[in-house]
Amino acid sequence: MTKALDQYIIQFSGLSVGKHAFDFQADEQFFAAIEGTMIENGQLQIGLELEKTTQFMNFQFNISGTVEVACDRCAINWQYPLDIQPRLILRFAENPIEDADPDIIYISRSEYQFNISHHLYEYIATSLPFHIVPCEISGNQALCDQQTLARLNNHQGDSTSEGSDPRWDALKNL
Repeated sequence: MTKALDQYIIQFSGLSVGKHAFDFQADEQFFAAIEGTMIENGQLQIGLELEKTTQFMNFQFNISGTVEVACDRCAINWQYPLDIQPRLILRFAENPIEDADPDIIYISRSEYQFNISHHLYEYIATSLPFHIVPCEISGNQALCDQQTLARLNNHQGDSTSEGSDPRWDALKNL
């Protein structure tokens, strides 16, 4: 873990039972510090309301802003808007176990801090659509790079005519 992610460590051992508020930002430095990320830049405000009890801690996040993503069609960079409210529960246990629910994490009572950075990244990354085409998402065709699209359309037409097999052409006449 890099030093850039140290600011996302919550020192919960000194917190009293009750609600606590934290504010964070996720920007280019945040995404650069996460290994293997496909997201390189963004401007996100992260609000965290932590409710601590004697048995568990409830992390309620409010993540809003934009993430820079590349269009899957024309490769332009685009600011994708995000506004999500994921929740994470840390449950204290004598013998921490793995749970099938990814939103519940069991931790030892001897733990005193928790790094939320990887969970934040997962929430951000999984909230992005699988297929990112800004002009389809926003309904504005002008967002796509028209020159790139024209080149793609030209090459697409070339490949079908060049690779024509005469045996299949004969079948088309049936």
